[in-house]
Amino acid sequence: MNRSVFSMAGALVGSVMLASAAQANLIVDGDFDSLSSSDLLNQNFTFGTNTEYGEWITAGTVTNNNQMWVIASPGEGGAGNYAMHENVGRGSGEKLAQFVDLGGTGLASGSELTFSFDYINQQSTNNSTLQAFVVGFFDGTTYSRFFTADATGNAGGGATVLGGGTLALTAGSFTNISFNITLDQNYDALGVVFLGSCFVPASQRPSTNCAGPRGVDNVVLEAAAAPEPGTLLLLGVGLAGLGL
Repeated sequence: MNRSVFSMAGALVGSVMLASAAQANLIVDGDFDSLSSSDLLNQNFTFGTNTEYGEWITAGTVTNNNQMWVIASPGEGGAGNYAMHENVGRGSGEKLAQFVDLGGTGLASGSELTFSFDYINQQSTNNSTLQAFVVGFFDGTTYSRFFTADATGNAGGGATVLGGGTLALTAGSFTNISFNITLDQNYDALGVVFLGSCFVPASQRPSTNCAGPRGVDNVVLEAAAAPEPGTLLLLGVGLAGLGL
């Protein structure tokens, strides 16, 4: 068989795989460009009862009425917005989260997903960290804005941390971060949770704070689906036509 036939076969297989892998982002407003700080909800969330799937939920406010998370600009690439963990110099463990109802998505135990985002942290001291997790929930579980989680799989409220970690990078520009996630159970919902932390001892306030922005942009949670049966049939027919 000549080389051109193999090239045609490779192109056919590649086009099918690319088409089948293309999935919509499960996160709404992951680039934050259409949002303002007032669009971030400040509340708890009970799965199976609330309707705020697809909304960004943040921790509360501090005594100076600054939200722990705000929408700021410019975002990645010097344009648009991003979600910034505010430099209030006293907060610890404030969350920014969005939840996805898995009903009707076909995602179940064994499904593989990619969790990615652009991350910035200009803090040069150990007072500032940012953690990012994908968390699995079941209906009836209450997500608290005071939710805690760590990379060992510990999580409050009956949730399970599926992947992610602490972002130790200190850089002056946005850097892309990506985690591969595999569902270990048939969850009712998933959450992407960012935990910002910055603490300055009281003796150093207000002259010292957590200088430099840190935050996230272009948040994506997506899964690559297997080719549909019809697609596989067409692929088989095409390869047969090439004599393979």
